[in-house]
Amino acid sequence: MYKIRFPLLSFLIALLCVAGNVSGQEDTRSKNKAIHANKTDMVTSADQELAQEYFNEGKYDACVKLVDSLKSGVSYFSKQAKEDLFILKIKALLEEDKIHEAEEAAKELFRFDPHYSLDLINSNTEDYNRLIQSIDVHPLLSLGVMNSVLMPRFSTKQVYTVYPYLNYTAPFNYSKYFLMYYAWAEYQFSEKMTINMEFVYWTMNYSHTLVGSSNNLHVVYNESMKFFETPVYLKRYLLIPVFKNILPYVCAGFSYLRLTSATASASAYSNTPPSYYDGGINVLPMRNQNTFEWMWGAGLGYKIKNLRIFLDYHYYGGINSFTNENQRTAIPLLSRGYGYIDSKTVMGKSELGASISLTFKNSVSKRKAAKYNSAVQFF
Repeated sequence: MYKIRFPLLSFLIALLCVAGNVSGQEDTRSKNKAIHANKTDMVTSADQELAQEYFNEGKYDACVKLVDSLKSGVSYFSKQAKEDLFILKIKALLEEDKIHEAEEAAKELFRFDPHYSLDLINSNTEDYNRLIQSIDVHPLLSLGVMNSVLMPRFSTKQVYTVYPYLNYTAPFNYSKYFLMYYAWAEYQFSEKMTINMEFVYWTMNYSHTLVGSSNNLHVVYNESMKFFETPVYLKRYLLIPVFKNILPYVCAGFSYLRLTSATASASAYSNTPPSYYDGGINVLPMRNQNTFEWMWGAGLGYKIKNLRIFLDYHYYGGINSFTNENQRTAIPLLSRGYGYIDSKTVMGKSELGASISLTFKNSVSKRKAAKYNSAVQFF
């Protein structure tokens, strides 16, 4: 019995010793970290107090030099502490009437924190407020994703016929709406104007049924078209100074559609057999692979720092037909075998959706004309 307990007791004693040693090491590390943090806080506080003291005593050049040395040589300042140093440098340069250097320091402040805004409660000088308001900060490059409902429409411009007993004026059948997911990019070249590009890959399925005047003849044509679409448009933000986070906009531009594939099937049946069917027909030779649309739109956005959320509406009007009139009889199986021939048809669409974007780079520049608003606006 003692032979069993003794090794167990020895093991427990050894475990306690190891645990105590580890705990002691952890306590030592924690104390060292705390001492280092306290030293860091003391140095940071002392440096800031010295810079502020130089400023209060009118030693603006010494203040600027100290701030520059602190910004480049000290990495443990908090974000707020660094921001305070930027502000102190700007104020010191303004006191020395070094306007150009103060403007560059203000740009440096906004590059560090693009979302900095004036604190009107504090007693900033009029020159400081005027300078800060003269700096334009807006997103330069943003990437986003869109989730929308697409509502296509077909418009027949010209009807062609093969056999007089088939009704070629029958309307197209297609889904009235479907969901879309795609990416988009925005480059903002001024405070209110952007150029946008979207990258969309989507599929359009439709059918066209021609009914004969006798014997209940039906010719059913089905087609699946795949497009890669790139809308390019200008967007103008309608900024509201009172509600700086609200982003209404209007846009207009053009869209290019590249038809990458077009596959069809055809069938014919009547009251008397037989019935016919052919599938997997490549009808790309009968299509215009390059089509264009004009577009306009409007939307409303909300900004949270570098994140923006939008409700969007876009309207697209077709410019040219996706069917090629000169090649409408290029596939004899359809034109002669089934009596099917394309109409001249233009496709347009409407789109309603929601999108979200993230700003990866901001633009910081001097405004052409300073604006004396109650707060700096960033869009």
